[in-house]
Amino acid sequence: MEKIGLLGGTSYPSTIPYYDYLNREVQRREGGYHTARLVLHNVDYHPIKSRYLEPNGWDEIPGLLLEELEELAEADPACIVVCNNTLHKAVDVLEEERMLSHIPPIIHIVDAVGAKALSEDFNRLLLLGTKFTMEDGFYAERLRTKFGLSVDVPEEEDRNLIQAMQTEIAAGNIEDEFSWCFSDILRKYPAYDAIVLACTEIPLVVNEKSTSTPIIDPIKEQCDRALAFAYEM
Repeated sequence: MEKIGLLGGTSYPSTIPYYDYLNREVQRREGGYHTARLVLHNVDYHPIKSRYLEPNGWDEIPGLLLEELEELAEADPACIVVCNNTLHKAVDVLEEERMLSHIPPIIHIVDAVGAKALSEDFNRLLLLGTKFTMEDGFYAERLRTKFGLSVDVPEEEDRNLIQAMQTEIAAGNIEDEFSWCFSDILRKYPAYDAIVLACTEIPLVVNEKSTSTPIIDPIKEQCDRALAFAYEM
């Protein structure tokens, strides 16, 4: 396989599942002592994260992300995985402005989710994520326009609760009660084909035991597409 570049630290607890899944999957495929060929560029997340809710923050975030992508690209990976859902809003901006021509292909997390939904014939999705991701619309709109999917988000009270738990998880504080709370929230939304865990921290506390509705884990889908790319080159 060719080398996969991980842009991580965004946040650090949710970067670990990427490393774990990629290595486990390579060992499953190849056996023996084989592991994934990876390079991890762990960013200082504060300069980016602190701008998420600033009035003009998203004018600056694409440039900050591009600097980190350029540093990762120096390690010459075949493709890049940005270990974060929300930052794909900045990836979209960089794509639109044609500023990624010198960067290895980025495995877009929303496209990975959309492809999975179509492959499973999931048409109506419930989108969980940070409050920003749920309310900004960039994620849901790409799923709608590029894949023709119907996408909803939880009610405001539940969005606020999800954000409060996500903040704690991102800081490394994972409580048992978070899993129970997510299960309670998901019971309110039975009429969906699948639930998208569009925040890399949420899969740390939500899994198939949390709900009877099928789950799409963007981390897994993004990693699978990266592995397909790395093996096919």
